[in-house]
Amino acid sequence: MSDARRTKADLIAELDALRARVADLSAAADAAASTPTTLHRLETRYRHALQDARAMIAEVDEKGVLTYVSPTLSQVLGYLPEEVLHRSGFEWVHEEDRREIEEFYRQQLVSDRSVRIVYRARHKAGHWVWLEGTSSVYRDADGAMDWANVVR
Repeated sequence: MSDARRTKADLIAELDALRARVADLSAAADAAASTPTTLHRLETRYRHALQDARAMIAEVDEKGVLTYVSPTLSQVLGYLPEEVLHRSGFEWVHEEDRREIEEFYRQQLVSDRSVRIVYRARHKAGHWVWLEGTSSVYRDADGAMDWANVVR
C-alpha cells in the first residue's frame, strides 16, 4: 500500500506485527550463547526484520539531534542517513505534531519507559508520511541520555 493511502490504524497494526517479530528475535538472543557466530546470525536477523518491515532505527541525543539513523531511512522517508545526521530530528515532523512529539520526549526524561507515538514526517519528495515510533531512553557510560527509536 502506498504511504499516501496508509491509515493510522494500518500503521499501528503493522508495527504491532513488527514488535512481535522483534520480541521473538530477542527471546532467541537471550537463549543463545554469546559466540561471535551466534551474534552475527542474530544481528543479520534483526537487520532483515527491520528492512522487511520498512522500519528504521534512529538515535537522538538530549537536544533532539540525530546521532544515528539506519539505512532504511531511505525506504521510509527518502533521505540518506548522511543527509540528516547531526540535525534536529524535529525538522521533518509536521508542525501540528511537533509540540506533541517534543512533549513525548520530555515525559520520557522522567518516566524512563518505552513509549509509542504516531506522527507525520515530511518525505524527501515533499509529501507527509504517517509514522509510528517506539522510543526508549538509555544512558551511555558517561551518563549522557539518548533515545533509541524504532520508527515505522
